Amino acid sequence: MFFYNADTRLAASGKLDAAGSYTHLRDLGQFGDWKQIVTLGCGTLFFYNDVTGKAAWGKLDAAGAYTHITDLPAGQPGKSWQVVPVGHGQLFFYNKATRAGKTGVIDAAGNYATQKEYPAGHFGTWRNIVPLDNGLLFFYNDNFDGGPSQALSGYVDWLGHYTDLHIFPNGQFGQWWNMQSLAGNWLNFQGDPITQKGATGKLDADTGLYTHVKTLAQVGDWPKMVSVGGGYQLFLYRAGPPTAAASGRIDPSGDLKRIEFGSTFGQWSVIVG
Repeated sequence: MFFYNADTRLAASGKLDAAGSYTHLRDLGQFGDWKQIVTLGCGTLFFYNDVTGKAAWGKLDAAGAYTHITDLPAGQPGKSWQVVPVGHGQLFFYNKATRAGKTGVIDAAGNYATQKEYPAGHFGTWRNIVPLDNGLLFFYNDNFDGGPSQALSGYVDWLGHYTDLHIFPNGQFGQWWNMQSLAGNWLNFQGDPITQKGATGKLDADTGLYTHVKTLAQVGDWPKMVSVGGGYQLFLYRAGPPTAAASGRIDPSGDLKRIEFGSTFGQWSVIVG
């Protein structure tokens, strides 16, 4: 796991074991000015600043040490994108203001290439874009301004071509503050801090259809919920003060089981599994 504080630019690494216990690995010193950090799998991290358009990538090893690989050339991928990893070194980029999109890939040598570009207005208005297994994506807009929520599933193939899979009826998913994916195309939904409700369900990899599995009465107040270890666990975090953290795992019945860690964590603005 990689932890980053956008104010101090300090970073650290840690890990969750199979039982959900957390171990701090090391403090990593100061990094650049990054707004978004996503994992490309196997310890690879992609760093991006949507204001400056700068991007870079590097790797964490099993001991939590970081090796910087390269800074991407100026203009790659450009400014104002939301970055979503889709597996196999591929990235999906979405511009909420223009509703444009594009896909790109980083090869083994660290070179970035745009695969496919989609013009302004091609995509809907989405607040959450959640990556699942093998290029499957879940798009969601809570519409807390008064309208019904909206959702869509889609797919990015290995050449970077995007395809809509299923447009869900307005309001089918209710209104959620946050959501995460886990292995096996599971989705975990988190409600507001007052109700602290949640839900779990699964997307079909071929059709993009959703099956609701369980409504959860109390998931706690966790502003950050991060998929960890290839999506088999969740890391739950609240900046506080005081800070609080926990690990979570969705069992076969769809229930979320937690292990509380207490208030021993620092202040982190970005956490990547």
